[in-house]
Amino acid sequence: MSDKSFNWKKAFTKNTVNIVKGLANPDAVATELYSMTILNDEMFETIKQIDELEQKTRKLLHTLNYRGKHCVAALHQAFLNTDNKRLAEIIAPYVIEIEKGENKTEPKSWPPNIIEEEVMLAEPLIKITDPKSPWFIHEYGKEYVYKIQGKCRGKVFIINNVNFGNTKENREASNKDATNLSKLFKDLHFDVIQKDDLTGNGMTSFLQSEAEQIEKEKCTECVILIVMSHGGGTRISGVDHVPVELKALIAFFSSDNCPSLHEKPRLVFVQACRTAEQLSIDKTVHPVKLGGEVEIECVVKIEKPILEAFWEKKREKSDPQRIREKAEKYSLRSTKSPVSLTIKKVEESDEGTYRCIVSYVDGKRIASNATVLKLKVKD
Repeated sequence: MSDKSFNWKKAFTKNTVNIVKGLANPDAVATELYSMTILNDEMFETIKQIDELEQKTRKLLHTLNYRGKHCVAALHQAFLNTDNKRLAEIIAPYVIEIEKGENKTEPKSWPPNIIEEEVMLAEPLIKITDPKSPWFIHEYGKEYVYKIQGKCRGKVFIINNVNFGNTKENREASNKDATNLSKLFKDLHFDVIQKDDLTGNGMTSFLQSEAEQIEKEKCTECVILIVMSHGGGTRISGVDHVPVELKALIAFFSSDNCPSLHEKPRLVFVQACRTAEQLSIDKTVHPVKLGGEVEIECVVKIEKPILEAFWEKKREKSDPQRIREKAEKYSLRSTKSPVSLTIKKVEESDEGTYRCIVSYVDGKRIASNATVLKLKVKD
């Protein structure tokens, strides 16, 4: 169907048998087409007066042959509106082919050559005015429409955090979403940059670097940020459980930080739990000197009886370990909020990531965000 001599009437002539056999409610379809003004009063009444279903359907298709190619998209929508999805699938390829033929600004391949680009920029915006078309775009004026027609159409950044250290927290299904999203935007001629399993600092470093690159190139017409991870409240977790404020990630592409994106579209999609955090360690990095002492506090934001509160420590390439209270080393406060962990006589082995876990009398267990204990050089 991709040749230039494509005849839109084939949507009806080649599929007459399937449509006649498969359409059980031609009156409902005719009513939809009448409401779209595809059929006028006389056509609609003529079709309604036919008693035999097959003859009624044949008359409907015959009439559409004289109503112009826009009626193919209308019939597709009418099938969808009347629960004739299988018939809609038959018609859909013809609708797409018609739309391709009308979109003169779309080059055969991407990026366009110099001549194609000049044609694209000179052409007016394509407007699909039929509100029942599956490709309908509300008919705004040009001043309300972003023009994305240059060689550097746009960049899509996908952060796909899957592996969080244990099977209960891992997000394996996210890989399929990332694959589908990557394919979708590549098909739309966007540059797609995907990063998997980033830490909290890794997310900020990645986006900061990409924002700086955009400023060097100064040709990106659109930025799309997709973040898939665990989260809580307004924060997104890295695979090291260190949270980052979502607004901090978005800010890298602000007009202040990326002037070349001013008045250009920037879209953000987040797939993460956004419920309010029930446990929170506000200070995400605790620097401390060797031999010193540090207290880590965790605020409990849910009011119900606590059965137990304890802390876990995780070092790189090792499993989390529960911290047991020892008078000479660890001091725990767990009877009221904020619960806290005090580490005394800090050693190199104390460096790592710490989390608070609270168990409630109803059996529910909740883990806080993570905080990192870093050693400073002793004075």
